[in-house]
Amino acid sequence: MSSHKEVLRYLSTNKEVLADALGLPSIWVRSEEYVIDRKTKEKADLVFQDKFDPYQGLKDATCFALELKKEKGDHEVLGQLKKYTNVLNKLSRYGHWGKVEGIAVAQEYTKSGKELLWDEGFRTFIYYPASSGGFKLREEKKIIRKASKNSNR
Repeated sequence: MSSHKEVLRYLSTNKEVLADALGLPSIWVRSEEYVIDRKTKEKADLVFQDKFDPYQGLKDATCFALELKKEKGDHEVLGQLKKYTNVLNKLSRYGHWGKVEGIAVAQEYTKSGKELLWDEGFRTFIYYPASSGGFKLREEKKIIRKASKNSNR
């Protein structure tokens, strides 16, 4: 079984895995272990953008904060992602990006953890070993059931 650091390093260096999972043509990695709070030394596992220009900020760029759990994602991921996205939203005033999204990556999730993340608008992904080595990501999506009309009424 791979360590947290190995999975994180793989996602950071094999950017196409994240880009494909998010439906993006490419991504630009800002930092692994991005320092969110200097006092507590709290770090987001990975911060990246969908667009980047070294000469100017891009108001239409999205900055992503990724929290990786080696095994099971639960309700704690919600607090972490909220903190990360709040800090990154404050930094958006500098013009490097216009929007911030948080995503969670784990091998599995508790039912309540997944629902709490979805309720706050965060996306959840499952990581699993790829047959060619490394890892792949699959998005967990909330199934929305529509009430059927009863024609006998």
